[in-house]
This record gives sequence, C-alpha cells and structure tokens, in this order.
Amino acid sequence: MRDRATREKLFIAGWTRAEKNDANDTRAIIQRLVEIRAQQATLLGFPHYAAWKIADQMAKTPEAALNFMREIVPAARQRASDELASIQAVIDKQQGGFSAQPWDWAFYAEQVRREKFDLDEAQLKPYFELNTVLNEGVFWTANQLFVLSLSNVLIFLSTILTFVCGKFLIIMAWGWRYFTVISSPVIQKAAVHGWAILLSNQRLIKHIR
Repeated sequence: MRDRATREKLFIAGWTRAEKNDANDTRAIIQRLVEIRAQQATLLGFPHYAAWKIADQMAKTPEAALNFMREIVPAARQRASDELASIQAVIDKQQGGFSAQPWDWAFYAEQVRREKFDLDEAQLKPYFELNTVLNEGVFWTANQLFVLSLSNVLIFLSTILTFVCGKFLIIMAWGWRYFTVISSPVIQKAAVHGWAILLSNQRLIKHIR
C-alpha cells in the first residue's frame, strides 16, 4: 500500500480492533480463558498452565523454554536492527523524509528484498497455492520423515479442511488435523458443529489435550 497515512490507519486499527469496548472486544474472554487454564493446571497437579502445557514438549519446563528464547534474543535483535537499517536506507534513497515506523515495515521490506535478492513475492505465490503446499509440501514431508499418511475427509463442510493422520496405509487413525483458511460467521458455526461431531464419536477421537 503506497499511501503512508492509510498504512498507518490500517495498522493501528488492526492492532486495536479487539480493545474498543464493542462487540469485537476480546479482553474479557481472554481473562476468562486465563482463569480457566489456571484452574485446569491446578486440578492436574501443576503450578500453572505453562508447566502443564509444556510438560510433554521438547523443552519440558517453562524455564528451559525461556532460557532458549533468551539465547536467541541477541541474534534476533541484531537481525531486526539490520533489516530496519536497510528499510530506512530505501526510505532515505526515495527522499521520504521520515523515520521508519511499524506500518512502513512490510511495504519497504518487500522493496529491500527486490533490491538485494531480485525477489518478488508476487511471482512466488502461484507456487504456494494452499493445496500444493499441503499435499506436495507438508504431507509429502511427513510421509518421507515419519511414514505418516494424511488424507482429506469431508466431515461437515467442504470449505473446512479435515485430515485424518495414520501410519501404514491408515490401518489405525492416529489423529485429526482440522482447520480453515477462511473466516466467516458461517464457518465459525460450522467449526463448532464439526468439533461436536468429532468429540461425540469415540471411534474418531479418543484422546484430547
């Protein structure tokens, strides 16, 4: 988007869209979710939700995860600083007369990529169509690395993708991957209905975390 004032307006509107005390304000919902998660962790014998959530993950403990993040912060900060300098250089070269702000980042970062690497993301998009990414990228890799087979199954709505994951020609279903890339009230209602179907059918799913 070339108009900077519009970029700023859209950026601010996007970042504050759930904090305006209207029907889209999610702060009360988030607060309730935090409370429920804390109660859930306590019932399961954990000091807090983070400890329960990460117990079966690679890091095992919140402290280990935080230490890992702290280790990568210096490199990430330097990378962001270098990118900001490149963005500011483009702005100055075009005699923009302003310091780069968050709403300028994506617009000028694309120009930096074109200049440095002769890369135009618009030319790459045809190669990253959703079905291609899933079937020839994600699912192919899962099969090559873990001998997993993922198959699309229609559960409740064609615009919501549901995949069953199995091994050895799906002799036994291991789990379900369910998502939609389109947001709408109809989709949201269908999502709730779809989960109800999955949760009510013990043959489809036995363990939920």
